[in-house]
Amino acid sequence: MSLSLFFFSSSSILGGAERCLQTLILGLSQRGRRCVLITPEGSALQGWAKEVGVTHELLETATLRQRNPLRAFEAILRHRRFARDLIRKYGAGVFYANTRHAFIMLAMLPGRYVKLAHHRDVVSRPVNRLLYPRMDCNIFISNFNYTHSDAPANGQIIYDAAAYDCDLPAVLPDPPQAPLKLAMFARITPYKGHKLALEACARLNESGIPCHLDLWGEPGDTPRDRTLMDTLRAQVAEADLPVRFCGFHEAPKQIMRDYHCILNPSRDEPFGLIPVEAFSLGVPVISHRSGGSLEIYSGLPSYADYLFDDYSGAALHAALIALRDRAGEAAQMRAGLDEIRTDICQRFGIPRLLDEIEGVLGRVAN
Repeated sequence: MSLSLFFFSSSSILGGAERCLQTLILGLSQRGRRCVLITPEGSALQGWAKEVGVTHELLETATLRQRNPLRAFEAILRHRRFARDLIRKYGAGVFYANTRHAFIMLAMLPGRYVKLAHHRDVVSRPVNRLLYPRMDCNIFISNFNYTHSDAPANGQIIYDAAAYDCDLPAVLPDPPQAPLKLAMFARITPYKGHKLALEACARLNESGIPCHLDLWGEPGDTPRDRTLMDTLRAQVAEADLPVRFCGFHEAPKQIMRDYHCILNPSRDEPFGLIPVEAFSLGVPVISHRSGGSLEIYSGLPSYADYLFDDYSGAALHAALIALRDRAGEAAQMRAGLDEIRTDICQRFGIPRLLDEIEGVLGRVAN
C-alpha cells in the first residue's frame, strides 16, 4: 500500500503558501497519493477541505506556544501521540510541514518518522539551525530563500507553480483611453510594500494619469499587521485615494485579467507566486529588483521592463509611467508578454512542481 501524506498547516488564513498547499494536495491526490490535511478548527484550509472532499484532521496549535517548559514538554508528548495515532489510522506516511509552527512541531517528532518542511520565511530564525537537521528534507522556494535560511545541507529548492493558461495576454489600451486599473494581491504585512503602492497611486493621479488600485489581501494575526492595515486605511481616507480594500480572494487568477497591471513591490520577496500566476496569463507584473523575484525575472530581455530598482513609491511610479508609455506600442508589448508567458509556463507549471515533490518523496521514503 502506498504511503499516506500528512500535510500539517497551522495557518488560519489563505495566502500564497496555502494556495500552493492546495495545489499539492489536489495534484498528488489525482496521481493516486493518499493525502490527509491537518489544520486548526475553523481555519480557511479546513473549510476548503470540507468543500472539496479532502480528508482532514484537526491540529492543536496553542499548546506548543507555552512559555512554561513543563507545559511545552507535555504538548510535545501530545503531538507525538497524535502522530502515532495518524499512522495507526491511515497507515505509514510522510509528514509535511507547511508553516513555521508545523515545522517546529514535526521537528519534535522522533527520528523514525519521515519529515519534510516547506520553507517560505523572509528571514530564517536562529533556532532553525537546530531544527533543520531533524527533517529528512527542507524544501525552499527559491535560491534566495535557501541562501538566506542558512542553506542547510539537507535542503532542496523547488519553485512554486502556476497553472498553464493559453489565453491571449492582456494589453494596456492606448493612452489616454481609460484609467489605469492596478491591483496588489498580498497579505497586509510590512515587507509586501503596500505603502509604496499607495504613494505611486497618489503620484499618478497628481500627474494627471488617473488610476484605480485594488488591494486584495488581509492582515495576518499579528498586531504589526493589524496596525499596518489601520495605517493604510487612514492614509487612503486622508488623501482621498482611489484605492479599495477588497479582502482576500481565494482564486486571484480568475480576476487578474481584469487589471492592466499587477503590483508586486515586496522587498526581498522569498519567491513570488503572484508574478508567476499573472505572467502566465499575459498580465504584466511590476516587481522590486530584489529577492527571489529576480529568479522569475531572468533569462529574457523583456523582463527588464517590469522591474524597478530604488525601493520607493517614486521609483514604482516611474515604472508605471514607462509601462503606460509602452502601451502605445501595443504590438511590441504584446509580443514581449507572449514571450514571457511562454517562459513562465515552461519553468513554473504545476506538472513540474508535482514531479519534483514526488522525486523528494521517493527519495526520503526509501
